[in-house]
Amino acid sequence: MKDLSALATATLLLAASNSTSQTLDQGNFTPSVGDSYNCYVAPHVAPGTAGANQTWNFSALATGAEISVNYVTPASTGFASTFPNASLSSNDGTTIGFMLISSDGWDNLGAYGIGSGTLIPYQNPQRVLSYPCSFNTSWTDDFSSNYSAGGMNVVRTGTMTCTADAYGTLEMPYGTVTNVLRIHMQESIVDVMDIGTFTFTSDNYLYIKPGNSAGPILGIYHMDIDQMGVPSVQQRSMWQIAAPSSIGESQADAIGIDL
Repeated sequence: MKDLSALATATLLLAASNSTSQTLDQGNFTPSVGDSYNCYVAPHVAPGTAGANQTWNFSALATGAEISVNYVTPASTGFASTFPNASLSSNDGTTIGFMLISSDGWDNLGAYGIGSGTLIPYQNPQRVLSYPCSFNTSWTDDFSSNYSAGGMNVVRTGTMTCTADAYGTLEMPYGTVTNVLRIHMQESIVDVMDIGTFTFTSDNYLYIKPGNSAGPILGIYHMDIDQMGVPSVQQRSMWQIAAPSSIGESQADAIGIDL
């Protein structure tokens, strides 16, 4: 069985302010219906160090398969009745994610696997971004779901812990991106069904640029999977193909918005 929440969470997120004013709130990032971005799915790379004023050199990132992430209305997905509180949906061609964005943060309400037809509504939503959020902000949230997969009932429980653990400059294949906030996301999911127990343990990093409302500049993802005692690992990076509209601006002059 393949977990849907990791990719859905990845495609639901994020944007941030800069190293001078690093507070995230609803006002400085809310994607709109019709927003989209393209990214490469490439091999995993080391995330680099945490802390203030870091410089991460990812100029040699590999290319890979291309995916497009599109933000759409929940009604257009055909599952609005399952997610009545959703304010926005994301679609990357394999997974449709459902979210509620408010002044308190981002809540992941669940996901739909397009290929498998698996629908996972979270009765207890997952807080993937807490407002306000700035350097050293952290939060922990429990979430749960009862859903059906392959004709079997599944009981899911999970915990997510996130920390805005660094900020600095990204060296990307297309140039230098300053004023980037990094969020370290750790997630543990246990799915219990009649045939056995599946566990998913993720350790992810998102590098976020102010004004780049489409999504993270770079995401680095690692997941350990245990399928009824059989272990496996999934690793990848995902990075936006196009540079932000403004790169390499002076960090000292940053005021928290990009034009």
